[in-house]
Amino acid sequence: MNDGHPDRVQFGPFEADLHRDGSNAFQLTAVGFAGTPRWSPDGQAIAFDARTRSGYVVYAVNLQGGAQRALTDDDSYNACPGWSSDGKWVYFASRRTGEYQVWKVPGQGGKAVQVTTHGGHAPLASLDGKFIYYAKNEYTNPEIWQVPLEGGVERIVSPLLRPASWASWVVVNEEIIFAGASGNSNPAVSFFDLATHRVTKLGLLDTVPFWLAATRDGKTVAFDQPGWEHAQIMLVDNFR
Repeated sequence: MNDGHPDRVQFGPFEADLHRDGSNAFQLTAVGFAGTPRWSPDGQAIAFDARTRSGYVVYAVNLQGGAQRALTDDDSYNACPGWSSDGKWVYFASRRTGEYQVWKVPGQGGKAVQVTTHGGHAPLASLDGKFIYYAKNEYTNPEIWQVPLEGGVERIVSPLLRPASWASWVVVNEEIIFAGASGNSNPAVSFFDLATHRVTKLGLLDTVPFWLAATRDGKTVAFDQPGWEHAQIMLVDNFR
């Protein structure tokens, strides 16, 4: 995923300034088992989760240097961060109340605030800053739900929007790109139009991916291919 940065591809928490051909990679974190990296809107920081002795912690690290900073300070399971569109907040999933709910914390650290009360996982903010979208749970084929940024009614987006996993969808412009069942023998990558609630299939895949990412304009998409020995990451330009 280059997320609007043509020379940067987000394939893991240890790759911050990776060229498209895989060169020029350098280690960004040193905190143990880390994952779910997300670029900040200005491209200057990455939020990610990491497993520690006391649980899973959400961190942020600046690309210009400096140590990673913990954004969560409790011993519960905190994971799957996502930035607000203005970069002021980091949303994440936490089991601190006993089940996964969406929470948010200031991007520079501070007190966490609960966002959902009826379940939520892997949150992503809309680019216009109006909604938080999230997987209803961490299981396969989750429903995608939404809640207004300032709080309000939590509701399902559409029964037609069912990605293969909590990680195989992404918000772009006024649409959601997702990978999931196509009604045929092969899974598909599709667009879900948030205004019309229509689904448009864009192509069939050999293997359903676990995660999927895209640039903000939706023209470049990256996804994994589980089980492939020599081509784990697929990067598709001019996707639309």
